[in-house]
Amino acid sequence: MSVTFLFILLWFQDGITSETLDTNTQSDRFQQAVKVYNSVQRDQSRDLFENLVAELEDKDDRTEDDQLILVESLKFLGVLSYPDGTRAYFERLIRFEPTYEASPNDLPPKIVAEFDKLKTSLVATLTVKANDGADFTGLPEVSLLVDGREIGTFDGEGTFDVLSGTRIITLRKANYTEHEETMDINPGDQAQIEATLARTKARLVFTTVPSEVNIFINDEPVTKTDQPLRFDYRNAIIQMGLNEDQAASTSVDNMDPGTYTLRFEKPCYKTAVFSMPIEELKEILVKPIRLEPSEATLSVSTPKEATGIVFLDQTRIGILPIENHRVCPGDYTLRVKFSDGEFVKRVRFADDAQANITAEPLPSIAWFGLKSREEGDPPEDPNQLMNGLQSWNVISVDPHNTNKVPVNPFAILFGNRTISAEDRASLTRHLRMDLYVAARVVRKKVVIRHLEVAFWTPLSNQIQVVSFDFRAFDQFRSMLKQMDQLPELVQPWLGLQVGRLEGRPGGKVLGVNPQSPFKDRIEVGAVIEKINGVPMRRPDELTTAAQQEVVRLQVGDRVIDGTPIQALAEVPFDPVRACPQASLAMFEKLAKYNPDPLIRLSARFNQARFQFFLGDYKEAFDIFSTMTIDFPYGINQGTLYFYQGLCFQKLKLPAEATAAFTQVLNYPHATLFHADGPKAAFWAETELKNPNF
Repeated sequence: MSVTFLFILLWFQDGITSETLDTNTQSDRFQQAVKVYNSVQRDQSRDLFENLVAELEDKDDRTEDDQLILVESLKFLGVLSYPDGTRAYFERLIRFEPTYEASPNDLPPKIVAEFDKLKTSLVATLTVKANDGADFTGLPEVSLLVDGREIGTFDGEGTFDVLSGTRIITLRKANYTEHEETMDINPGDQAQIEATLARTKARLVFTTVPSEVNIFINDEPVTKTDQPLRFDYRNAIIQMGLNEDQAASTSVDNMDPGTYTLRFEKPCYKTAVFSMPIEELKEILVKPIRLEPSEATLSVSTPKEATGIVFLDQTRIGILPIENHRVCPGDYTLRVKFSDGEFVKRVRFADDAQANITAEPLPSIAWFGLKSREEGDPPEDPNQLMNGLQSWNVISVDPHNTNKVPVNPFAILFGNRTISAEDRASLTRHLRMDLYVAARVVRKKVVIRHLEVAFWTPLSNQIQVVSFDFRAFDQFRSMLKQMDQLPELVQPWLGLQVGRLEGRPGGKVLGVNPQSPFKDRIEVGAVIEKINGVPMRRPDELTTAAQQEVVRLQVGDRVIDGTPIQALAEVPFDPVRACPQASLAMFEKLAKYNPDPLIRLSARFNQARFQFFLGDYKEAFDIFSTMTIDFPYGINQGTLYFYQGLCFQKLKLPAEATAAFTQVLNYPHATLFHADGPKAAFWAETELKNPNF
């Protein structure tokens, strides 16, 4: 019988007035019935109790609380039916619970007397004894079952009230044989049973420090130490210098002889594993297991100072930066929420490990979904494809939710090539995302169905709508795959200009950049015969070789090693293969948060380039004119001046364009595209000589 339930029952019986309750469970309805019983509307509780009895009386799998509700309901019905109907209800009560005692604290004396008189006429006393077959001593923790229902437990010997009649009496104890016999019991009898039970299995008893330790036997979870410390272990725990409340016990029954692998686990503690032989069928007290604490430390930072809230799984652990936060070993989802994005990473902490993680938020997508399916479903579900992106935080937005989107996003994204200031404000007021995407199915040339996808980023005024023929749907998957990959913002560079040799393998060195890793070791005019031990056939093989950590060149009888230098690179602007609006959003995040300063610089530079190619000339110029690329080679300050000149041309400012192109001439080693690309000064001179400038 539940202590908590009894407390609730007694509390409700303590003179509570009636009120109407919206109840669902049997416990709630019983409490309501008791409240009505204790009110001035006492008689109205009869139907409530009757309904409960009707539901529980024939229930085969009654729980302990079900049994309590049933017998208490019968008790109240017996009181309500006094005197004529009391006996019938009390008899049903006694048949369900022969051990029930009517308390004079709850019932009037005359009703208690009526109950006791009836019980005497229905119940007998049964004394049971159970002995251990090994030494014939009394067995503890033996269960008594009457007609298959447990009515109590006893240690060695016990006395119980049993309903009269022909009864099947069972004595049961884990790991022992079961004793069962049928008895004819008359009212008022004082019957006795004595049985000897033989052990058939072993029992393992465990005690651990701390408590709540999970125990595995042969890799199968069996139990946890969640019971009070057994008396047998008290001295051992005290000798370990611990308090009793620091330990807990448990046991595992039905163990056969053999050798078992035991494993003890608890979060934030080191796992203990050992082998345990069982040679005898007896109770075995395993030596107390003490687990040692285990922890790792976590530090989280960003490449540039930023505010972010850090979570491990669903637990907030603090605000950036996080330094040496103690964490239990295991697998977690690390989540950092920034004002302009989110960083998510699965992390695993080993014991005593120290994890230092640099967090950079992923760019976010507001995905408005597919407008309608009236023209048919695409070959694949766009929702599934969008949500499969790994390098983006994709947020599905209901386009009809005016709290988030006060305007029709489909009308905005599919209705114009550029976005107005009003529409920009409407889309971004509540949705501060890096990219906004919507899709619809249309028919072209009457029968050919296309999936049209609109992309827009607040970094540009341009809206791009891309159409994908259902028959060539791989193009859409390819674009999403391209979006999901980090762009190549840097490329390895050797600083060598090499020309082809006519009639034989090898390459002639035409120039050596002053910053080349081969400076002063290879001279102009030298012939490179082999690259990494392979005969050189074409000059572009140097670019491929530069992808390795070390490049080995054979020049004559000399072998010269050089380490490639990472240099800025221009990401190709290809709106057919890659969505430029998505690239812009990715560049902006990388420029802010990537841990590599060279990547950040290149991302900022390429963001300005893409804005220029999209027609956002002012925004592009703002970046080109405020950046500094202080390299003496490749893409550098001269490259920035060249792009500034292009912006001035588009903005119809010829004098400013001339000044910018003239500045490029001061940087003879500046290049376009990549560090081995064409000289920016050559193209600047071309623009300056252009009569249509």
